[in-house]
Amino acid sequence: MNKTNAVLYTFLLTVIFSCIQGVSYAQKQGQERIDSMKELLGARLIKDPQWADTNKVLLLTELAYEYHKADPEEGVKISQQALQLSENLQWKRGIALACNRMGLCFWAKADYPQALELQFRSLSLFEETHDKAGMAIVLGNIGLVYYGQGDNEQALEYHFKALKLNKELGDNSGIARNLGNLGLAYDAQADYKHSLEYYFNALHMYEKLHDKNGIARNLGNIGFVYNEQGNHLPALEYHFKALQMNRLLGNNILVPLNLGNIGEEYYNIAADTSVEWKKIRPDSLSKANAISKGEFYLLQAIKLFRDLEDYNSLQELYQYLSDLYALKGNYQASLETYKLYTNARDSIFNENKRKQMSKLEAKRVEELHHKEIELKDLNIKKAANEKRYMIAGILMLCVISVMILLQRHRIAKQKKISEDLLLNILPAETADELKITGSAQAKYFENVTVLFTDFRNFTAISEQHGAQELVNKIHHYYSAFDMITEKHNVEKIKTIGDSYMCAGGLPVISVSHAEDAVNAALDILEFMNTEKMKHNDERLFFDIRIGIHTGPVIAGIVGKRKFAYDIWGDTVNIASRMESSGEEGKINISGETYKLVKDKFIATYRGKIKAKNKGEVDMYFIEGRKTV
Repeated sequence: MNKTNAVLYTFLLTVIFSCIQGVSYAQKQGQERIDSMKELLGARLIKDPQWADTNKVLLLTELAYEYHKADPEEGVKISQQALQLSENLQWKRGIALACNRMGLCFWAKADYPQALELQFRSLSLFEETHDKAGMAIVLGNIGLVYYGQGDNEQALEYHFKALKLNKELGDNSGIARNLGNLGLAYDAQADYKHSLEYYFNALHMYEKLHDKNGIARNLGNIGFVYNEQGNHLPALEYHFKALQMNRLLGNNILVPLNLGNIGEEYYNIAADTSVEWKKIRPDSLSKANAISKGEFYLLQAIKLFRDLEDYNSLQELYQYLSDLYALKGNYQASLETYKLYTNARDSIFNENKRKQMSKLEAKRVEELHHKEIELKDLNIKKAANEKRYMIAGILMLCVISVMILLQRHRIAKQKKISEDLLLNILPAETADELKITGSAQAKYFENVTVLFTDFRNFTAISEQHGAQELVNKIHHYYSAFDMITEKHNVEKIKTIGDSYMCAGGLPVISVSHAEDAVNAALDILEFMNTEKMKHNDERLFFDIRIGIHTGPVIAGIVGKRKFAYDIWGDTVNIASRMESSGEEGKINISGETYKLVKDKFIATYRGKIKAKNKGEVDMYFIEGRKTV
């Protein structure tokens, strides 16, 4: 599963950031370890309120390290205490450790520039004190921060520096970690040959060290690389080995991860229609058997992740299970499972928003209750004084009549706004079905064209600008994209951060869907080039990549309270892959799309790319429209 590398990456970083020397709490984990250190710190301060030595620095840096996982903000505060104390003591090693820990906390917050600044300061101090062990650790940390930024060339450079130092020191544990991190960086570059080479070297080193946790992690990493290669049999072999090892070790966090990887690999086997796989597919891995086994392992993993309340992993597993049901032909089950996926996603991203809305709803109910009481009091007074104030009553009746008319007008206006809003988030045909029946069935579309856009270096640029400035710029771009897609009869599906997704050929089937999507892409590219010339002197500008693929999808409404029209299936994944495999200022289309538009557009062949479950996929750059 895509989540695997992120989890393993975090685990590797956890090991690398472990304390160089000082107080040991290896036998305790998580909150228990935090509580133990806080208790020790509090007891020592009660005994000696003026306590301020190097041991306190070490304890604070250990505590900051533990907080990076639970509460990075608190970890930053504790690191600052350790840094201040170390500076007062003029203890360079303590300053280096505090910067190291603070950098880790900023890494956990995805504030990579701040994390790098602190890690480089830590490195400089370790160099001044000729502490090679500290230098090796920080070099590895810098490599991992660069990995988080997506700068894999720099990540490789610093991991190799760390490896060289650890070899000089004879630190086999450090060597094993560096080898694993090199495998991770090469994997991110899709250099699977070198990735496997370093993962296997790390595995052999962990075997020599009898480090079973390291063995289990690298078995899973190797399985994941084979998965990315579309090499199903060894992928299953190593995922099962990792599962067996983690079960023996009682690694309750990694066991469901391995189960999920196995379930997803069975899905990949069932979905693989490539000629290469058909030649070597064993009888035991027929499509039906693979679907059955995939469902079995995915459901096991989902059950365990529910118990762990790990919604990040759950949302990805639900998406795979939804795709599996679609492959099976059970589109209703696919839609229901996709709704579970959206619920898991909402649990991650919208928890605070839901709490805020609940508070607002409670406040609204309270206000309505007070208004109801006030209205009752008003009616009582009105009845008591009806005879005395007949004229006033008549006037009041007139006022109320006017208010009723205004209210009816307001209700009619609100109804129109609601209907317009519904049409703004759902296609007209789907909205009509929803209003008439109260629900909308998932539909299978045999042939649509999916378009993805993505802004280059969005995260890095956005960190340098204010939130409102960034939102205004993205709103400007997406508003233009909306007008372009509407002009070309292409349905906007959704925006995901800096990515814009739309599709031609649905919800109304169209024979010109591929041509419409490419025309929309060319207009989007023209708009972005015009913007670049207009605002070339501005710092806030994004280059764009566009990817397009044609194939079948399932479409339907997801969500219970906030309806969303969405599409899913391999076609969506390959369209996204076309975008990520393209170049800035270019439109990268697949061979399937090219077959439909080659007579209308000028295209340049650029080779093949490996696509999961599809074998190799041809790619073309669209250069422009052909003249009639």
